[in-house]
Amino acid sequence: MARTSPQPPDTLPEEEEYERPARKAKPRPAGPLPPFWSVALTFFIALGMAGCLIGSLIALGGRSSIQADSKPVILVTSAPLPTSALEEFLHPTATLDIPGTPAAAQEIELSGPTLVPTSTPTSTPIAIGVGAQVIIISQGGINVRSTPGMGSAVNFTANNSEVFTVIGGPEVIDGLQWWQIQDRSNPARVGWAAENDGIADLFQVFVP
Repeated sequence: MARTSPQPPDTLPEEEEYERPARKAKPRPAGPLPPFWSVALTFFIALGMAGCLIGSLIALGGRSSIQADSKPVILVTSAPLPTSALEEFLHPTATLDIPGTPAAAQEIELSGPTLVPTSTPTSTPIAIGVGAQVIIISQGGINVRSTPGMGSAVNFTANNSEVFTVIGGPEVIDGLQWWQIQDRSNPARVGWAAENDGIADLFQVFVP
């Protein structure tokens, strides 16, 4: 029998390799993803900042309303006060107890020259008469004239607190009552002086 040679295949194995469809390439990731802990930390930081901001707004905006609405509360206890404390509260005393103060005040004796007490005019004026001692009580002094009357010449000026003796009078001239007076230590100082100026007394009786 004659051998028949097999017919060649339509395609060779090498050609089959070239005819297979090309595989699609896997897409590469755009970049490395951040770790989970960094995402969680960022979330909690943002949440904390938002909470602080909201708390600040509530504290600033609600303070005035809370203070306006708050009212003082007075608590009254029913316990009675002691009688002594109640009396001291109703009728306080002005005493002050200073520790270390001696019970009896110490007497202090000052040494120095002895002052001679001076006589003062009586509070109630005594009627002036001849022979009486009078003291000048006018702060600016008074004019002692040669004769009674405002138009007569002035002999001298009697100063405040000087003492004179009444030797004559009275004489009523120019609506004033005049007395003749004389200086006790200097008899040359003599003349007439008005008892008052129409408003106040100029001299009065002197009681040693």
